[in-house]
Amino acid sequence: MAMKKIYYLLYILIGIYCVSLLISGKIWFMIAYLLLLGMTKYYSVKRNEELNYMWQLAKEKNIPIITLSELSNMGQLDLKATQREESGRYLPPRQLVRQTIEKLENYKG
Repeated sequence: MAMKKIYYLLYILIGIYCVSLLISGKIWFMIAYLLLLGMTKYYSVKRNEELNYMWQLAKEKNIPIITLSELSNMGQLDLKATQREESGRYLPPRQLVRQTIEKLENYKG
């Protein structure tokens, strides 16, 4: 609940910043900022979708976290931190997640 309040406060501050840029005549800075903000949000959503897919494959194939740790070359604590659905989720390198997904798709255990 506290994280939602922080996000609301952050969005209010971003709104105030954009309005101040608009009033000061620096509309290009505002557009660039909003574009950058949108791109980072899109990237974050895609990374979370990839992690969810990785965990979905692991559950479908009944792969324990120890085996998944060996397949992914990630520690067990790092993997547990990627399971969270809330903010504060650990996002390992994207290439590592993609390699793990590929190994899981080809896994026959």
